[in-house]
Amino acid sequence: MPRGRALLPLAAFAVLAGFWALYARTDLPGWCWRYQGALLAGLTAALALGSGLALRRPPLRRLLPAAWLCLALTLIAWPLRQLCWVRSLTSGKLYGFSENIRMDYYLPLWQPSPALFALLAGLAAVWLALAGLRKKPAE
Repeated sequence: MPRGRALLPLAAFAVLAGFWALYARTDLPGWCWRYQGALLAGLTAALALGSGLALRRPPLRRLLPAAWLCLALTLIAWPLRQLCWVRSLTSGKLYGFSENIRMDYYLPLWQPSPALFALLAGLAAVWLALAGLRKKPAE
């Protein structure tokens, strides 16, 4: 089982899950929905930088590529969003999404699906497995 600094990248998965849990709400301001992709990319980059700083010392440096790979793989969660609601650009009211809605007048509210959280939990488990691997001393 990993200890200490090796567990810090695990917190990155919790932060990303919190990011997506925030988007399960519908009362966020419009700019949050418009810049959802940019906010996710910036947060992921900041978490990758933080993981790099946490793992920069020699005994843990071998884990750095694995941490960055796991964080990069969180970006494949982007297609796991679902469009359930739209917000009117004129009145601000919420409506259920339908194929008949003309999207010129509505802001799409892309929300996380349960599969997205399952992916994050799976990647966190992969990180725990990778960080828990130890080199056996040569005899």
